[in-house]
Amino acid sequence: MKKGQASNEVAMIIGFMTFFLVLLMGVVSQELSSASDERSRQAVDELADVIEAELLLAYNAENGYERRLTLPIQLEGNYSVSIFNTTATETNFSELILKSGIAGGYEIVKILPGGIVGGVEPGPNRIRKMNNVVNVTLT
Repeated sequence: MKKGQASNEVAMIIGFMTFFLVLLMGVVSQELSSASDERSRQAVDELADVIEAELLLAYNAENGYERRLTLPIQLEGNYSVSIFNTTATETNFSELILKSGIAGGYEIVKILPGGIVGGVEPGPNRIRKMNNVVNVTLT
């Protein structure tokens, strides 16, 4: 075997190894990105569950119930929370919508009883029940 031929073979082997290394790094990067997005979605889902539980607790409580609920300012990035009452939905229920900017936008909708009005915001909120209506306000 000539020295020139051996160096060409070594160069080809190094090229293939580099190609497979880059390919492997791309796959690992994609998997890490997917895992990060899934973790962010779980955090949004958990926050929506907490808000829903607090509002249902207030709805089922006696008149005069009052509680403070503090939501995080950011949750894996910016997010927004909206409550649409029976007037806005034109039905007999309210909706809680939590939107997050993760992974190109993620939204979760929770159906709530009709007697819930107001708006939930990141930061401190006050939940009060008066005259069988739950009112959520920013404090």
